[in-house]
Amino acid sequence: MTAIDLTVRTLDQCDAAKTESEYVDIAQESLLGNSLDQWQTYLRRIGRENVRVIHAGQTLVGGLAFYRMQHVYGGQPIPAAGISGVAIDPAYRGGGVCATLLIDTLKELRDEGIPIASLYASTQHLYRTVGFEQAGTRYDYSLPLRSLPRPDRTLACTRFESAPLDALDYAHRARAHATNGNVLRTEGLWDRLIHPYDGRRCLTYLFGDTHRPDGYVILKQAGRDDGLPADLIASDYAANTGAAVRRLMALLHDHRSIFGRFRWSGGPDDPLLFMTDELWFEIHEVLRWMLRILDVPQAIQARGYPTHVGGRCTIRVTDSLFPANNGHWELEFSGGQCHARQSNAPEPSQKVIGLDIRGLATLYSGHTTLRQLIRLGQADGADDQAIDLIDAAFAGPAPWLPEIY
Repeated sequence: MTAIDLTVRTLDQCDAAKTESEYVDIAQESLLGNSLDQWQTYLRRIGRENVRVIHAGQTLVGGLAFYRMQHVYGGQPIPAAGISGVAIDPAYRGGGVCATLLIDTLKELRDEGIPIASLYASTQHLYRTVGFEQAGTRYDYSLPLRSLPRPDRTLACTRFESAPLDALDYAHRARAHATNGNVLRTEGLWDRLIHPYDGRRCLTYLFGDTHRPDGYVILKQAGRDDGLPADLIASDYAANTGAAVRRLMALLHDHRSIFGRFRWSGGPDDPLLFMTDELWFEIHEVLRWMLRILDVPQAIQARGYPTHVGGRCTIRVTDSLFPANNGHWELEFSGGQCHARQSNAPEPSQKVIGLDIRGLATLYSGHTTLRQLIRLGQADGADDQAIDLIDAAFAGPAPWLPEIY
């Protein structure tokens, strides 16, 4: 492809209505999806101010959007951009259009002070070229309702036609702070779960107190076209106590006369898998989402760490996109926090851990240990004490996400 003049813009910098329509046309073709009405709903939920489009000369050739949200790592919320809706005109692929769009957007986000960005990749190779790396998982499960134990209805269960968002958010935040990778949802992300794009009616059940519940589940029914007995589907659930897990299982048990299976999305250590009588669950899909560290010291200092971990080490980071991330960083862990300070190159005799920005992303999320990265040739270092310190600092629950964005 001959060289083309590429320019990234916001909708406000264009004829907004015309540009939005052109972006949706490309997205509908590229992302195999959804009616025009559903795309309008998507743009409302994500915020039209968060759409970025790219022109080749005067021709719109692609775009993306992002949620302004927070990921939780080590119990601490970290400002993040959840990149979504990346779509490039097929006639312009292979010429650096998508990379240019991503790089421009990442630079803008970093300049705003957002330290991390995440996404689900249609192709890992492309996103790795701009510094993203695998950072966590999303499992799609199903479980036959006959595998559930005898119901325990001790905890109150309250049904809501209209989802009580404050109560849902309370229980969701409790879950998010107890794991790694979950996001603190925006109003738009909640709306996706409560009013799914497939248009199916959802009902919400709270377990325990209706203001500060132990858990919840948002349920919808699979259509009869999918076969009988139908499946019962959770848009989302959280069960933060054993009593809440047992009450959820009782609620599901009480649907057995009509439904055969329960389907949901969760992490690798989902509590339902531990509490059922038999290991009769199925895994239908496993997705891995990706993370990009935009600002090394800000990201490291925003994260939480185990309070018992203390010590100091030096890492060497390489980042071809953001020169300010390059160099040696002295990390000091203490009291659940980490202070990151750029330092001079150490003496040749001093052992240093070296990794690129992709390796740092997967380490940061807790998806991969430093020892594993070294074994894979994605990091280097021979200081066992520093390796043990770093792996202890970034240890925690396996990172996962329940939603796709």
